[in-house]
Amino acid sequence: MQSTLTKQRDQLREAVILKDEGLRLQRDMAEMGRVQRELAEQLAQGKPPDVSVLETLRQNASNFEAWWGKARQLLGRDDLEKNLPKALEALEAYQRRLEEAATCEVALGILERVSAIVHHGHEEMPTLTQLQMDVLDLVRSITQSPAVTPTVQSLAAGTHPYVRLIHFLQPQDMSDEEWEQTYQSLYQSLGREIAVAAARGRLQLT
Repeated sequence: MQSTLTKQRDQLREAVILKDEGLRLQRDMAEMGRVQRELAEQLAQGKPPDVSVLETLRQNASNFEAWWGKARQLLGRDDLEKNLPKALEALEAYQRRLEEAATCEVALGILERVSAIVHHGHEEMPTLTQLQMDVLDLVRSITQSPAVTPTVQSLAAGTHPYVRLIHFLQPQDMSDEEWEQTYQSLYQSLGREIAVAAARGRLQLT
């Protein structure tokens, strides 16, 4: 899962860089349009074009070709239209998909850790079993239909009770006040039995 996240982050970084380059190209091309209109007026008046201006136009065209080639490769679309606004739209959609996929992967990572929590005690703990069945249902739902739902968002953002439970099982990182607040939060969101078992060291991350 970590390698998947790393790959997604690399692709997302590349998409952001390409989009920024495309926006700069869009500004350059708008300026190029203005220059071309001036050139047309000069030619209509019988004036020779400035060589440096022609070179700038050629360079801008070359920059667009290079950028479009990189965008087509990143998107994996040989049919990508050679149109800057449409290519930027495709990059924007691609970036959104990557961000959503990365958010789902983070959420799945949290759920995986919760599903691996074990109970050390003389008796079975049905509430933990039920919680982990709910976790598996969430995993199936996210895996089958990846979408950034409020639950997925809260898991990825670290505000879901499952994230607080994992944090609570690593108390060395917590102050006494934070420990108390987290315990009360778990008591209210996951129930007394889970909160007490976690507080008494009967639950363990594996």
